[in-house]
Amino acid sequence: MMYNPALSSLKESINEIKTALFFSEQEAVMKFPVSVITCQYVDNAGQVWFFMNRTSQSLDGYDKSFPAKLDFFKKGCPRSIQLTGYAYIVHEEEVILGLLELPEEMRAAAMGEYVLIKFIPGKVDNFELETKKPLVSVKKMEHSLQHLFFSAKHQYTDSLLFSKRAAQSRPFFLRRLLLIKNMIF
Repeated sequence: MMYNPALSSLKESINEIKTALFFSEQEAVMKFPVSVITCQYVDNAGQVWFFMNRTSQSLDGYDKSFPAKLDFFKKGCPRSIQLTGYAYIVHEEEVILGLLELPEEMRAAAMGEYVLIKFIPGKVDNFELETKKPLVSVKKMEHSLQHLFFSAKHQYTDSLLFSKRAAQSRPFFLRRLLLIKNMIF
């Protein structure tokens, strides 16, 4: 098989993110609910394989293929991926056992309590997400600490032992602070 860089990049991105929201876009009465899924496998053809919980209704009531969408997103990851395409329900035992490319544990789970879904993407949208800058920069914190500990107001008002001569040699606003302090105490 030929090397496809776009497919390789897609597989790498999906395997990094792993988690997606699954949306069934069919107009049928019985359709799968919106679900959080974990990608189990991306094959060499670009098909995404994942499990969903079996519903209480029989799978015979559902369409075997239907339009769907997968939104891959992970907090802290610099990208998200949106896939639009068709989902196929794989629930026949003979078909599941015949899928040699799937690992054995996936085949066993697909015949149990889960439904195996094969998703064939038709459209792929990659989104590069902005990384947020920290709200408080180091410079702002440094400035705040300097203001708190080294401002003239805080240096002179902490001591209750002011003398009138010391207050007269200080700026006008410090003399006013001394007067206010003497009025209060």
